[in-house]
Amino acid sequence: MDLATYLEKTSTAEGVDPSAISRIELWLEGGKTFGDLALRKDLGIPAQTLLDIAGAYLELQEWRERTAPLREQVSAALLAQAVLPHQVHALERVGRLVSRSRQEVAYELWQRCFSVALKDGEVRIDGAPGKGFDEYLRKRELLSDMAPHRWLRIRRGERARALFLDLSYPVSELRAQAELLGAEEELPRIVLKALPSDLRRYMDWQAERQAIRAARTSYESLLSARPVDAFPVLAVAVGRQLGVVILDEDGTPVHHESARHEDRVVRLAREHQVRTVVLPTRSPTQARLARLKQALGGAYAITQVLPAGLAPAASGLPFPRPVASAVVLGRRAISPMKEWSRMDPVRLGIVEYQADLDETRLRDALVLTRDIVKARGETRISTAAATPRLGLTSRRLEDLRPGQMVEGVVTNITPFGAFVNLGLAQEGLIHVSEIADRFVSDPAEVVRIGQTVLAKVLHVDPERRRISLSLRRKERPSGRAAQASRRSRALSALDDLFKS
Repeated sequence: MDLATYLEKTSTAEGVDPSAISRIELWLEGGKTFGDLALRKDLGIPAQTLLDIAGAYLELQEWRERTAPLREQVSAALLAQAVLPHQVHALERVGRLVSRSRQEVAYELWQRCFSVALKDGEVRIDGAPGKGFDEYLRKRELLSDMAPHRWLRIRRGERARALFLDLSYPVSELRAQAELLGAEEELPRIVLKALPSDLRRYMDWQAERQAIRAARTSYESLLSARPVDAFPVLAVAVGRQLGVVILDEDGTPVHHESARHEDRVVRLAREHQVRTVVLPTRSPTQARLARLKQALGGAYAITQVLPAGLAPAASGLPFPRPVASAVVLGRRAISPMKEWSRMDPVRLGIVEYQADLDETRLRDALVLTRDIVKARGETRISTAAATPRLGLTSRRLEDLRPGQMVEGVVTNITPFGAFVNLGLAQEGLIHVSEIADRFVSDPAEVVRIGQTVLAKVLHVDPERRRISLSLRRKERPSGRAAQASRRSRALSALDDLFKS
């Protein structure tokens, strides 16, 4: 199977000229890398699409390796139908258990039965209370309605023996399909015994693929952030102590200390004639971070940097821990590409449910992302713009009201939306449908990690500590007002969206 066919069968990079895909595969087989291809302007492929193609290319290599033994057991036409991991697994079973003359019928039976089970099947969830998964107990959901992030969370509970999953599907409909094909003999061996495992395998693949794509988007956002260009820079690591460092344009510390109070930071900024302040997007002491931002925001441009992987990144620096953390934050703002590339991207921990993903696949995807972004050398929306002193940062969840405008900082991006730090213990969620007035398929088209946004509160659920936000500025048509209200309430229920 060639790359163009694989992309078509997996609905990846739709709309790209197949001839361009063929050229890409030829160049890769000739020893070129995706970093090399990123430099070619004649391809005319956006960076995110090229990342999708790169991820699919890695999957295709796995497929070729996995299906190599099958070429002796099944026909080429049959092999071409099995693209995804659960399909390959089923075809392996067919090749092992069914005679050559019955393989096409057996695999057709499996395909039909799998489709029925995925469409009409349910997962019933139960388990032991008090183990961190109580919100899932005694629930039933259609498999076809199960969001990938939710499946990851449930599977984590199953592996921890806190949840028990029971998959059910209309067996009578499966038997009817077997009768239509005259394949009653193959039904038990090829379908019924393995269908629960096949469904799990598909759901696992879908959830991991989407999580890795979200990881690529987040990592690309970090690498391509616009560097700060106003010096000197004051960077602060916010914790029980405040690690403070003044950096020049090369990222060299010209002053550093540990401070106890926010007032000391403000004085240092004045004394050193600081032009840019770098703060983390979040902190264990959120109230302190909010106070510090409020104290500095009226006079200085503020950049907020994701504190991902801060401990390992700071461990080799010759400074006390709080100061070393501040140095890392400041240097990431000054040279994002260089500093974010220093570490193994997996160690950054920027992926929700990272422990549930295949580490090798994740690392390969992130390294490819780094190579492509480095080659293109592109920067995105600046996170260093002056932060207006809007006075809109709320102190408590109870202060928030629907319709209120709040200021926050984007801390994470997923295919479903963006998480925003409002200075509270709870982050807000901007669903992808609320990210702009126009249709947006990828939140990264509009926002970037570290970007300050002014959002409208859609819904607050005090009991579950959930906040739904919107960046839309145009009112929805009046006929859809009720629908929008229902959607905002539904969004507030996404409390487990990529949150481990």
